[in-house]
Amino acid sequence: MREIAVIEAVDISQFKKTDNVLNNSEWLLVVKSQDQLERRRRMLESRKGGKIGRVNERPTSIGLLASVTLQDGMCVLQDSKEFREPRHIRRHPEHGYLITEIDCVKWIDDRGRVIREYRHPFFAFLHTIDLSPNGKRMLIVSSGYDACFEIEIETGDVTWEWFAWDHGFNPDGEDFWLAANIEQYQQYLAQKKKTLLIDPAQYGEQGLVTARRTAHPNVAMYDHYGESGDILLSIAHDGRIYRVKQDGGDAVCVCDCLSQMPHGLQPYRDGWLMTNTTLGEWWHFSVDWEPIFRASLTSLGGKVEGTEEVEWVQQVVAVHDGLLLCLDANRGLIGVDMCQRAYTLYQVHPNWCIQDAMPSKRTFEHNCTVDGSRILDVLS
Repeated sequence: MREIAVIEAVDISQFKKTDNVLNNSEWLLVVKSQDQLERRRRMLESRKGGKIGRVNERPTSIGLLASVTLQDGMCVLQDSKEFREPRHIRRHPEHGYLITEIDCVKWIDDRGRVIREYRHPFFAFLHTIDLSPNGKRMLIVSSGYDACFEIEIETGDVTWEWFAWDHGFNPDGEDFWLAANIEQYQQYLAQKKKTLLIDPAQYGEQGLVTARRTAHPNVAMYDHYGESGDILLSIAHDGRIYRVKQDGGDAVCVCDCLSQMPHGLQPYRDGWLMTNTTLGEWWHFSVDWEPIFRASLTSLGGKVEGTEEVEWVQQVVAVHDGLLLCLDANRGLIGVDMCQRAYTLYQVHPNWCIQDAMPSKRTFEHNCTVDGSRILDVLS
């Protein structure tokens, strides 16, 4: 791995606080659960022990796909539809949306009605979806089993699968070598290794608990800049980004300057935008993963009491060149205008655990402008 140059972070707290960055814009918010206060309490407790991630089973939460307007410092709810731990959303190539639930992907129409479901035995704790450049396939991260799957949208057939356990992310924290199939399991046994054959029928919709997973992939994206068909994969446990070859599945680290649990990988300005979640930052990288820019929210006020020393910026969504929406678990939603050096804080429901955001379709239909700049749909 090459040496990464240290770049100084731009301090967003030094920007001007205003009331109009992203004001009156409409959004779809993916709310993973409606128990943020309790989740925050558990997270703070686990941090005391130096661990990040769930160590015990828990009930699956009911979340929301919420249509909201950002207005006068508030996140105003317009409409919502319940889903079981949704985490990510993409526009469907034809119409409507693709949204992940805990153990399936749902194709829904504009009113949230389910058109079709996509399921697989190893779907658990699903995170992101990405569409292939031709729009015919989708890439799905199954964090619950340290896996990634490519699915043909029309047929639902699996066209590619990747398990971290088979590509260098083994053993687990208790020195068990995990295997997804009997052949690999038998090979580990022959090598005298402590081995565990993972049968999804024995675990359920959340898969392995977070702390037991060997990798916890949380983002997968096609390399939209190249023609190689490579996959970019964020491994949350070590905070690194890997380039994965679909032919063979080899994983090569391309970025190792982030902390644990980064999120929100997306194309941005002929490169990549990545949220450094647990350090309250976002980074802009070149297409070759050279750091270009880094910004920090750590000195910004407005945090929930008790979280003064803890950062959790779920992701930063680019909506236009220099205009971003930050999903901050401890501050709310933050509109940032890098060009005008300004920011606006929007309060959200205190129990909403927001995982993803997308500018609403209506915003584009009405050719809406935000502070004089047309919003670009960078998510589709």
